[in-house]
Amino acid sequence: MKYVDKSMIDFAYEILKEQKKASFNDIWDKIVQEFAFDNEEKKNKKVDFYNQLTVDGRFSFSDDVWSL
Repeated sequence: MKYVDKSMIDFAYEILKEQKKASFNDIWDKIVQEFAFDNEEKKNKKVDFYNQLTVDGRFSFSDDVWSL
């Protein structure tokens, strides 16, 4: 795994701060690329990331897209 000094949820915040809105899959694809997850890590971390996204009050979901 590539060294990254931020969490997945903080990186998602950075993505949405820049893009304003994105689908979960678009956000997840950028996270996978940034953190250089292998297939096993992708499988294990996807649900955890989704759970973090849904409980973090900085994010909102509407019309099938996430935003801040």
